[in-house]
This record gives sequence, C-alpha cells and structure tokens, in this order.
Amino acid sequence: MKHTMLINSLLASMVLWLSACGQMPEGEEGAAAATGNQAEYEELYNKTMEDYKKVEKQGGAWRDTKELLEKAEEAAKKKDYAAAAKLAKEASYETQNAAKQFEEQKKAGPYLF
Repeated sequence: MKHTMLINSLLASMVLWLSACGQMPEGEEGAAAATGNQAEYEELYNKTMEDYKKVEKQGGAWRDTKELLEKAEEAAKKKDYAAAAKLAKEASYETQNAAKQFEEQKKAGPYLF
C-alpha cells in the first residue's frame, strides 16, 4: 500500500512538472530575437561591443565572446536579424558575466593555508 502511494505521488509530480515545462513563457531573448528587427539588433550589438571592449581592455573578456559577436555580424550581413540578435544577446550575457567575474576576482590571490 505504501509503495503504491509513493509511486502515485511520484507520477503525479512528474505530470505536473512536465505540464509546467510546456507552458513556460518566452523570455526576453526569445521575444527580441523573434522580431528580427534590424534597429534592435544594431542597438544591442553596439552596446555589447562597447561593453566587450571595456572588459577586454581590463583583461577579463571570456574566450568565446568575440566569436559570438563575429557570428552575429555574419548573420546580420545575411539580413538574418533574428539570429543576429540572438547571438548578440548571448554575447551580451557573456560580457556582463565576464565583467562581474573580473570585478569579483581582481583582488584574488593564492590561498595560503
């Protein structure tokens, strides 16, 4: 009897979890990228590039961010602004986190016992 209740509880939890995943709202990235608007892409790209250059100058840029920005440029040249905006958004996310990581760890030193 206890095993049946446990199994039923687990199944009910899984059903609720799976149904909730299917109804998740689209985030900012999906909404902005789905429009394919050139002006939105260019604004996002320019802001991200400006931030990236600051972080790169400090020495805290992440390895793949520049590649994402280059891919965004290529997509924009092909007039695929939806893909370009998605790549620029990802590069923006990486740039913001790189800046945050740099600030948090710039005074880090060796751990001495």
